[in-house]
Amino acid sequence: MKTQIPQIKRMLTTDDVAELAGVSPQTVRRWWKAGEMPAPLRCGRRAIRWTAAAIEEWIQSGCTPITKLEEANA
Repeated sequence: MKTQIPQIKRMLTTDDVAELAGVSPQTVRRWWKAGEMPAPLRCGRRAIRWTAAAIEEWIQSGCTPITKLEEANA
């Protein structure tokens, strides 16, 4: 009997997110620090990653700043 391994969610780097959003990695970091996009997860001391699902949802919403998304959902 095979042990089923849970599906690992794809994690995106700053460069991956920048490419998907059509901006530079520096812009991604600026948006993140300003709270205008989903917060990343820390994967170690220096590495940060975003879940593909969170970024896809954010892009589909028109890259709406997170603060505006929270206001719309309230």
